[in-house]
Parts: sequence; structure tokens; C-alpha cells
Amino acid sequence: MIALGAWLYASQDTASDRTWKVGAERRGSDNFELLEALAEKASSPADGIRISVFQTAGSSESLKLLEDGIIDFAAIPADAISQPDLAMIANLYPDTYHLIARRDAGIKSVRDIVAKRVGLPAITSSEYRSFWYIIDQYTVQPERFTARPYDQDDAILALRNHDIDAMFVMRAPSNRRLKRLADAAQI
Repeated sequence: MIALGAWLYASQDTASDRTWKVGAERRGSDNFELLEALAEKASSPADGIRISVFQTAGSSESLKLLEDGIIDFAAIPADAISQPDLAMIANLYPDTYHLIARRDAGIKSVRDIVAKRVGLPAITSSEYRSFWYIIDQYTVQPERFTARPYDQDDAILALRNHDIDAMFVMRAPSNRRLKRLADAAQI
């Protein structure tokens, strides 16, 4: 964050105001909340610095918006596929893969998802691609379980309602939402 602030300060155009556009996945996500807080603290209309945070459909859309020059920065997972002309400015926090299962689902490891129903992140997200990479590493055949993309709120509801047996997300280890889910549900 300090690097972003220093870079913005050093590169500001003193002759005119500038609005820096930042893309982040989903309102309420760790990235979105962190970037909104940063934008609030770093924006200085008196100095001509404005930072606006925009919601995107995921890392694929964020990368496309960067490529097209529509946004100036994007918060994407470090494992997201990137173009050679893009550079990481800062690693904001580590992401951790979570396979969250109901206690009664009988899922104790990744291989236990055989014959189960799994809620996945949006198809446009790097989380979605990461899930399939992990499944491949564990040699679980995709045809041996049912996988369906869900919005995170819908996946949580589906898990609670027994419509799915597990859900896959990639979040910071200290994610408040996951902690609340663990406290409220039998997972």
C-alpha cells in the first residue's frame, strides 16, 4: 500500500487533476474493502488525486479492463494469468484455498468430493481455474462429482440448505466472512 501511495504521489500530474481507476472483484470481498479504504485515505482532491474503485466480474475482466486502458490498477490473485506488459505492484495479503464442507457431508480431503456436489466461484475468476488445477493435482476426475459456479452468497446459502456438500473459495486466512460462516454453520 505504501508503494502504491508513493508511486501515485511521484507520478501525479501537477498541471491537472487525475482520477486513478482501480478494479476489484465483488463488493464485500477482501480486495474491494481494502482498496476502498485505501482510496478513501489516499484520495486528496485538494492535491488533484482521486482514486475510484470499481467492481469487476473477476480477475479475467480486470485484466481485460487493464489491457484496454479502462482501469489503471487491478486487485487480482497472484496466481491469475497475466500478460507480460503488466507488473505486480504489491502483494496485499496471502490467499489460501479453502474447501469448505458441511460436517455431515463426509468430506475430509479433496479426494472425498467424489459423488458430491461442489459450489465453485465464478467462471471468470482465477479461483475457478485454481480449483480445476488443484483437482487435477489430486487426480480427481471431473466427471466423478458435480460442480456448479455460484455467487459466494448463493454458495453459502446452498451449503446451509444442503443443496451442495462443499464450496471452494480462495480467501485470506483471516477472512471475517469465512469465520462467521464456520461459527454459524455445521462445517
